[in-house]
Amino acid sequence: MTADLRPPRVGCVVPNGGDLLLREPIAAVVDAVGEGGATGLWFADHLVVAEHASSVHPYSPSADDQVDRIRTVTTPWFEALTCCAAAAAISGPLWVGTAVLVLPQRRPIEVAKMAATIDRLTDGRFVLGLGAGWLREEFDALGYDFASRTDRLESGVATLRDAWTGTLTLGAGQRVHLHPAPVTRIPVLLGGNAPAALRRAADLGDGWLGIAMSWGPYLDALDEQLETLARLTKDRPGTPFTRTVRIVQHDRTDRDELLGMVEAIATRDVDEIVVEPPWTTPAHTATVLQEITDQIGAR
Repeated sequence: MTADLRPPRVGCVVPNGGDLLLREPIAAVVDAVGEGGATGLWFADHLVVAEHASSVHPYSPSADDQVDRIRTVTTPWFEALTCCAAAAAISGPLWVGTAVLVLPQRRPIEVAKMAATIDRLTDGRFVLGLGAGWLREEFDALGYDFASRTDRLESGVATLRDAWTGTLTLGAGQRVHLHPAPVTRIPVLLGGNAPAALRRAADLGDGWLGIAMSWGPYLDALDEQLETLARLTKDRPGTPFTRTVRIVQHDRTDRDELLGMVEAIATRDVDEIVVEPPWTTPAHTATVLQEITDQIGAR
C-alpha cells in the first residue's frame, strides 16, 4: 500500500446462483457480510438457464471450463434486483448492488422503476452495475437480439438517466412520469475489461466494474486498464469516477490465493474490491472476510 492511497472498500458477492439462499436465511447471509467488515453485497444476473448452451464466457479459462451454476439447468437462480431489495431491507448501512445486471435483456424503463424504488427504500444505498451480456442462448430464450446488445446497453443507460429525472418522453412524443425519483444520483457502474468496455464506462458510467481473473496475468492487465481509465477520465466533469474490481477465482475455495490477490490489488488505485469467499457456512464466510479487511485495513 503506497502512502498516498487509502485502502479500498471490500464488497462481497452473494452467490444467488446455487443453493446458498435455499439453505441459509438471507438474514444470516447479510449478517455474515457485515460481521466480516465488508461494506456491500453484490448479486449476479441470470434470468433463465438454457439447455444445450454452447456460448463461452469471455473470461473463462477455456470452453471446457464453464461455471457449473450456468451450465446446470436445475441450478436455482434468484433474481438479482429482488435479492438486492430483500438484502437491503435487513442490511443496515451496507450497500447493495448488481455485478452485473444484463440491461439489454430487460426493458430499461422497468429497470429504472425498480432501481429507483430500491434506492428510495434503502435511502440511497443501491449501486447498479450493468453489462452487455455474453450468453446468446439466454438472449434468444428471452426474445432479445444478441447482436445489438452493446448499442442497446448504451441507449438503455440514457433511458435510465432520463427516467430517474421523474419525467420521460417516449418515442411517440408521449410524456410519462416515474416517481419516486432516486434519493440522489444512482451510481451506474459499467462492466467489461475490453478497450471498448473501458471507453463505454468512461463515457457513460459513474464508474467501472472490472474483473481480475486468477488464471491470468491479472495485475499487468489491471495496471493497463487503470491507466486507460485514468487517461479517458482525466478531464471528466461531474461526480468522481469510481473503480471497482471483482475477483474471479478458478477455485473459489482457495483462501490463500484470494488473500494474495486482494493484497496485490489493494496497492492499486481502486475504490472497492469485490470478493466471493467460500460460502460453506455464514460464520466461515465472515471469518474469511474479516481476514481480508484486516489485512488491507479496509475502510
